[in-house]
Amino acid sequence: MKHKKTFIIALLAISGIATAFTFTDFKKKEEYSMLVFPKGSTFDKEWKRVDSMALKGLNKSALAVVNSIYDKAKAENNAPQIVKAIMHRMRFEQYVEEYSLEKALNKLTAEVKDATYPTKPVLQSILAESYWTYYMNNRWKFYNRTETINFKNDDITTWDVKTIFKQVLTNYQASLSNTDTLMRTPLNIYDDVLIKFPETRKFRPTLYDFLAHRAVDFYINEEPDIIQPAYKFELTNDDYFKDAAEFAKIKIETKDTLSTKYYAIKTLQELIKFHLSNNPIFFGEGRGEASLIDVDLKRLHFVHSKSVSPIKDSLYLIALLNLEKQHSTNPSSSEVSYNIAKVYFDKGKKYNPAQSEQYKWLEKQALETCEATIKKYPTTDGAKSCEVLKAEILAKSIDFVTDNVATPNAPSRALVTFKNLKTVYVRIAEMDVDKYNKAIDNLYGEELIKKYLKLTAVKQ
Repeated sequence: MKHKKTFIIALLAISGIATAFTFTDFKKKEEYSMLVFPKGSTFDKEWKRVDSMALKGLNKSALAVVNSIYDKAKAENNAPQIVKAIMHRMRFEQYVEEYSLEKALNKLTAEVKDATYPTKPVLQSILAESYWTYYMNNRWKFYNRTETINFKNDDITTWDVKTIFKQVLTNYQASLSNTDTLMRTPLNIYDDVLIKFPETRKFRPTLYDFLAHRAVDFYINEEPDIIQPAYKFELTNDDYFKDAAEFAKIKIETKDTLSTKYYAIKTLQELIKFHLSNNPIFFGEGRGEASLIDVDLKRLHFVHSKSVSPIKDSLYLIALLNLEKQHSTNPSSSEVSYNIAKVYFDKGKKYNPAQSEQYKWLEKQALETCEATIKKYPTTDGAKSCEVLKAEILAKSIDFVTDNVATPNAPSRALVTFKNLKTVYVRIAEMDVDKYNKAIDNLYGEELIKKYLKLTAVKQ
């Protein structure tokens, strides 16, 4: 598995609404399937009581404590503790109240309306995710539902897909609306409910980075693109592959106001503009470049996957090589180098000597790129990813395929395919198949090989 740096804001699993509300720098669900709840310094005792009650199944009592924490946090205007309390409250209410899923969304909507900065944008982002997860968990109800006269603005059970989708987009966009203030707000204001991993803050230094990447992670997902308008926004412009400074100048417009591709490319563009400033007020000295490399890689991955250009593969590789060159003195460029090696490797697997010499040395080029990256920046995540790819490139393998039936006294064919082996030995032996199959039953690995080697070879 590719190594990735991650930190998570500790929020709560909510059965029926979401597997877990997680705020992560990098989407790696397989690495962090369980959430841990760090203890806020001034609320430590109360959260320990909540955890203890939850373990004992005392959900009603735990909810009462959470409500007390919420009241205390609101009185102190403690944004991280307000967010944490709201998410816990949503969890426990569904255990003790009827129709709590819908009620939870209604309460969260009310919280968003009344919230102030910096709580409000985080709650808006959570609300957007909550609406979409509600749809995902109840999509069967929406399949044949159309806009009807029974529609009620405050009743999600009467909504159609388009309505809920609009709410998701509206809230993600609203979470980023106070742009300048978000850009000037360091993410560490939420440290009380953040589980931090080493060397990760440089990738999400501000609250704007944090919320914008959450929105982009939704927009770049294939699943949300369920609304099919008459005019559909597509990534047709090859200029989307240009370097960050040129890309930031492109005017991006569309009539398709529900296009996740449009919102993705626009949000990525705004993030890149932000990080091109490399302003120490926002990032701290020397931290902006790592953030820029990270978001620019995300932009290139997205454009490459969604572009309809017939030359997108070559444009993507050229863009990666330029990005690597621009930031060669920054350790974060190792991630770019890994992606270049991956392109070489994937193309190298297409090599077919029976057809042409095309792609012949690309796996070798991938290996050389990996080895150079590991040597240059040995402790980086890019180097660790290169180590995994290098092992895959150098892995030994062999495959032996024959026809199921051989014609007596006539030649029969076999195909031997091997990789990273200097010599392959092949032996052909006669046997009574039925008798021999019984003899090798339940034999595996070295024991099976030893049994085969005892056979007398007809040819070898």
